[in-house]
Amino acid sequence: MLKIAGLQRPAAPDAAGHAPARVSSLSATHFLASHAPNLASTLNIGAFNVGNAMGAWLGGLTLSHGHSLDVLPWVAAAVTAGALVLTVFARKLDGVAVPDAAAPTDASGKPALGEAATRSI
Repeated sequence: MLKIAGLQRPAAPDAAGHAPARVSSLSATHFLASHAPNLASTLNIGAFNVGNAMGAWLGGLTLSHGHSLDVLPWVAAAVTAGALVLTVFARKLDGVAVPDAAAPTDASGKPALGEAATRSI
């Protein structure tokens, strides 16, 4: 099972062929924006499309500067690392508690209550 934002989804694609990350992403978005699920879906799909366009542009820019195709995975890794750093920084500014990977869980798999269950970045 894949757990995101307290929701559990199957790790394999469903009958329609949806990838698990996509299903979990939409479920988490709808969970967090239950008052406007259509807007949440629209923004989620729009952000995905912008990411695809920026990736294609950056890949084309890298190739146009004379680099080989072997460099593109490194550029993608750098963009991913930058996004991770930006996400951690934004969560730190928001003061969001992040679940600790080694945090104790109860019988249902949810984090146990107490200071050890979460930590602030």
